[in-house]
Amino acid sequence: MTEQLGLPQNSVSHHLRVLREQRLIESRRKPEDQRWVYYRLNPDEMDRLARQFQYWADMAHLAPEHEILCP
Repeated sequence: MTEQLGLPQNSVSHHLRVLREQRLIESRRKPEDQRWVYYRLNPDEMDRLARQFQYWADMAHLAPEHEILCP
């Protein structure tokens, strides 16, 4: 992953840990080869996020005049 992302190993490890802690990704090792860690998106969390984003998109269409200014 470090080569594909162009980031140092410690940065990739840090971000993967954050994603795992937030349950956005899952990791596992194959019993026959413990050297490698395999990652995948957590489908339940992806579904939850998709519903949340859809809700926000629907709310934005219903009330576009209620924009919030952020610094």
